[in-house]
Amino acid sequence: MKPAELPPARLIATAPDLLAGTTVVAIVPLGEAEPVAAVAWEIGRRVAEANRRVVLVDLGLERPLLRPRAEGGSVEGIADAFLYGASLQHVTEEQDVPGFFHIGVGTELAEPGEVWAHPRWQRLARGFASEDALLLLAIPPEGLEHLKAQPDRVVALALTGDARHHRSLSTLLEAGVPVDLVVEERVPARERRATPPPRRTVRPVARRVRPPRPRRPWVTAAIAAASIGTVGILLALPGNERDSAPTGAAPSDTAPPTPAATAASPASPSDSLFYGVQVAAFGTLETALERVREYERDGWTATITPVQLGRQGTWHRLIVAALPTAGAAERALSRLWQDGLLERPNGTILRTPHAIRLGSYTDSAAASAAAEGLRARSIPAYIVMASDGTATLLVGAFETPEQARLADSILTAADLEGTLVARAGIAR
Repeated sequence: MKPAELPPARLIATAPDLLAGTTVVAIVPLGEAEPVAAVAWEIGRRVAEANRRVVLVDLGLERPLLRPRAEGGSVEGIADAFLYGASLQHVTEEQDVPGFFHIGVGTELAEPGEVWAHPRWQRLARGFASEDALLLLAIPPEGLEHLKAQPDRVVALALTGDARHHRSLSTLLEAGVPVDLVVEERVPARERRATPPPRRTVRPVARRVRPPRPRRPWVTAAIAAASIGTVGILLALPGNERDSAPTGAAPSDTAPPTPAATAASPASPSDSLFYGVQVAAFGTLETALERVREYERDGWTATITPVQLGRQGTWHRLIVAALPTAGAAERALSRLWQDGLLERPNGTILRTPHAIRLGSYTDSAAASAAAEGLRARSIPAYIVMASDGTATLLVGAFETPEQARLADSILTAADLEGTLVARAGIAR
């Protein structure tokens, strides 16, 4: 079987028909990577315009193929979803065409093969197939060799040279996978649309922390889809039985978003503080507070999260740092080891995007006094500074809204009221 050669304009024009019946399609650069962005965005838009939902994923984990990595690396993407617990819903951005979505690279990785070979691709492929949605993967040749889910079709780009064949394609060709070789040295006619528009951002809605009512999985997913917009994306959260494909929100999906949907979306990617390092867990709050003060004296932000561990009762997680990315948390863990504040190999990187907010202060001294007063009442409060200079008084750092239940009950018993919010502010 040989690759079918065709120019980019024809590929883009016929994309809806050419990719009909496929679920996973790989777009692979065989020479220079620059043409990938123009071709990938145009294919995604054309298919979406034909009323089929498309998720375009950038798997250029060492060098992004679709969009440059955000300055500072604060925007989460596929690496964070597969390796660090971020939900696919959180890292997915709707584009300018209804039904067209994008997932970026996210946190920089030392071993990109962990994402390429992740078994979750197989679950995603099954979910997308059940919804007749398209999973469009922009991936380098070395990634294609490791990809866990075999693509139904490959679009190989050899626009800038004679690199028309590559060993990564031979196995797929032998297995009967169609390969389209784009060979003409020209850009798509709709080049003006090759650069994606600014992504949409949604400000979190502060909500009173309440124990959520049990929901059936399909109800929770439908509400999550509705929270993104009329055409939202339905992607299963980590830990579900299978990953689901994108779908539109049905007219009945009009319930307000749950705290899980609202609190995990920061006002802007640059100020989200979703990651920290768990350095220990203690059976008593007093011991945990003593250790918190030790880390604070060394300049670290530190907080305590109470968790219920079955018959073991309540334990108090000591979480150090409030950082925007898993990569920043890894660097913080290395610093803790180097400074002798934590023994190797102790320390666990956690994604804790939720916290309970007790108030904000324009005077940092007043905020510190309030925090100390609360700690004297056994309320483990801490302060995060906002970019506008205000000090936010928080309690806990939670992986899920449900994990905040215990802390909420402690606050209620102390006649205090807080709101579940996304952890955001200036990283320390």
